[in-house]
Amino acid sequence: NTGPAGVQTPGSVGPSAPSPVKTPTAAASSAFGTPAGAAAKTETSSSASSAPFASASTDRPEPIAPPPIEYQTLTVEQILNRFQSELETDALSFLQQAQRVARYDSVIRHAHSSLFQLNDSVSRLMLHQAEVDSQLLGIGSYQKELEGTLDQLERNVDELFAAQSERDVEEADVERERAYERA
Repeated sequence: NTGPAGVQTPGSVGPSAPSPVKTPTAAASSAFGTPAGAAAKTETSSSASSAPFASASTDRPEPIAPPPIEYQTLTVEQILNRFQSELETDALSFLQQAQRVARYDSVIRHAHSSLFQLNDSVSRLMLHQAEVDSQLLGIGSYQKELEGTLDQLERNVDELFAAQSERDVEEADVERERAYERA
């Protein structure tokens, strides 16, 4: 069994991660008011219950693996100071990453807003374009009608000039003068 922070508790079976904190032994248990024999019996019964093939004749707890070499020469205070400085470094790094993510989030929100406005503008422009297209179709049909009328008028003028080309120029001038006088 493993306690908080990976500390091996008495009676645990199997290897665990090395810990800089030593686990209390049977002798240490007797120092805290529990008889040494009772602690040994507790360890034996819990190891027997967790490992059914273990022999019941073993009254000694399993030896605890020594801590890693980097912790063997340090005091608990030095180890805690090291952990504290690593925690502060990691917290600062986390804060920087969080600020960077917040900036990215702000940029993304701004881009989203810009895209929404652009989409709205494009939708309005498409409506205006549809109106302009319908107006252009109307103008185009009007222009075709006007071209047809102008072609007809040109043919009529050509026919009139052809009819009057047979007349003498003076006759046309005289006739024009008469028309002015009547008016």
